[in-house]
Amino acid sequence: MSYNARLRLGLLALAFALTACGAPKASAPAGGSAASGQAAGVPAQPKILNVVLVGEPRALTMWKETTTGNIIHVHELITNALIGYNANAEPIPRLAVAPPSVEQGTWKVNPDGTMETTFNLQPNARWHDGTPFTARDVAFSWKAQVEPRSEVFVRTLRTGAVDRIDTPNDKTVVMHWQKPYGFADSLIFWDFTPLPAHVLESVFDREVNDFNQHAYWSDEKVFVGAGPYRLVRWEKGAQMELEAFDQYYLGRPKIDRIVINFVQDDNTATARVLAGEMDIAWGGAWDRANMDLVRSRGVGDFVLSRENYSHIVFQFKDMAEPIDLARDVRLRRALAHAADKSGVNQVVTDGLGIPSDSWIPPEDPRYKAAEPFIQKYSLDPQRAQQLFAEAGWTKGGDGLLRNSAGQTFDCVVRGVTGGVQAASVIADSWRAVGVDTQVEELPPALNRNLEARATYKCIEHSSRTLGRTALEHLHSSNAMFPENRYSGSNRGSYVNPALDRQIDAFFAAVGVDDRLQREREVLQTLTAEVPMTPTYIGVNKHFQKNGVTGNQAKTGQDIMNSQTWNVYEWDKQ
Repeated sequence: MSYNARLRLGLLALAFALTACGAPKASAPAGGSAASGQAAGVPAQPKILNVVLVGEPRALTMWKETTTGNIIHVHELITNALIGYNANAEPIPRLAVAPPSVEQGTWKVNPDGTMETTFNLQPNARWHDGTPFTARDVAFSWKAQVEPRSEVFVRTLRTGAVDRIDTPNDKTVVMHWQKPYGFADSLIFWDFTPLPAHVLESVFDREVNDFNQHAYWSDEKVFVGAGPYRLVRWEKGAQMELEAFDQYYLGRPKIDRIVINFVQDDNTATARVLAGEMDIAWGGAWDRANMDLVRSRGVGDFVLSRENYSHIVFQFKDMAEPIDLARDVRLRRALAHAADKSGVNQVVTDGLGIPSDSWIPPEDPRYKAAEPFIQKYSLDPQRAQQLFAEAGWTKGGDGLLRNSAGQTFDCVVRGVTGGVQAASVIADSWRAVGVDTQVEELPPALNRNLEARATYKCIEHSSRTLGRTALEHLHSSNAMFPENRYSGSNRGSYVNPALDRQIDAFFAAVGVDDRLQREREVLQTLTAEVPMTPTYIGVNKHFQKNGVTGNQAKTGQDIMNSQTWNVYEWDKQ
């Protein structure tokens, strides 16, 4: 019996057990979900959205979050950035009333390459404790993000070289950039989520380490956001409960409460959907058969989006084993040719993904222009053997690669995205060409532990969001070393000054055509030097129960927004 068949049988049994044995339902205030056919004169029942999520946030803003995936859907429920993205990845107003615009005179590029961007802030925006959101919050948050001692996950304003912020009044912010930054009109929650100065600024000014360790990041009693929902309860390891913020500047959300149920594995999430408990599921073991099963029961359907790509990332720190892998590109090219990408795609996505040589999907308009710059590594064991031999590694009588010193080519294959399944396919295909492989699965509890993620020995199979973050993660400024407490997102710590310059040029490009040219140059360097090699572009499958409206599939060329970007417009019948 196949793995997927066993999985379906197990899920059906678990779903039956949850239903028959009276498994606890998601907690909700008295009254339950909105009732249909409400009697005249009887107050309407609160609308409650029950969500299941595989995993749990590490922190309450992207400042301290150390991974993305489905966790990002939580953040835009409770926080907002200056700018958002709609379903087509187009900049839209959030805490700023409009994105900066060259045409409107709020985005100025000076002859010397410096820039100024002006953000006019929402007049009625407030923090969840009722404090008005002002320019002071933005200025403080900039100061905190560019401070080298701040332990934060993203540093867009630092890498973008914002060296000064002016606040001519409480509702106007002028950012001064030392160099061009092509996404200055797109400072979304991933880049820069303002913090409440009235809570954190005095702490930061007194001692940065106290700011780093402040309860604000993970204590619902201290945290205040400016998003459409207010956090009222966080039972770690179990649930998070949110209520609509009556003073939300874009209008009170239509759904009164959201209860997010945290589970540790895909199978449990899927079973709770099949048991009829959940309205929304972010994540879950959704192969084709399970999706068809849900549809056949008439429970709901799925919102499908291509949001991420998976890749093999090589280790470049001194701890790399074998160290030759970090020093000799021929070995990395050999492993790229030996990797069974189609097999990985099949076992992880049930064939719903697309084996890939870059982060650009084949249907994306950019792909045709970028393809000539992409060096492809088709599955070719013979070519892999040739490259190994050129690098001084040849197969012995036992089928293992050895160098002139008689050492075997050993590689620990860590599976994060796709877990042991993906790692096993990679390990098997490499073992066939003589690599002595072992499979390692990162424990779920360490998935967002920075040091654990950055200290794998040979390779990690993981995923990244499509769009500009694919480039950010490869910049040396994001390299994760003990000296910077493993902050950043370049887990393999690949450092290439030429690539840095190309990535900088990509982010400095203001025009679309110039940006595409810079992206092609980055892809040319990456696919030649192979610090990582893509395996497939995945499909995110979000379950949505019948009666839930407003949740949209995401498209566009820079898909970094969360599924909850417009949650204040969602409704439940």
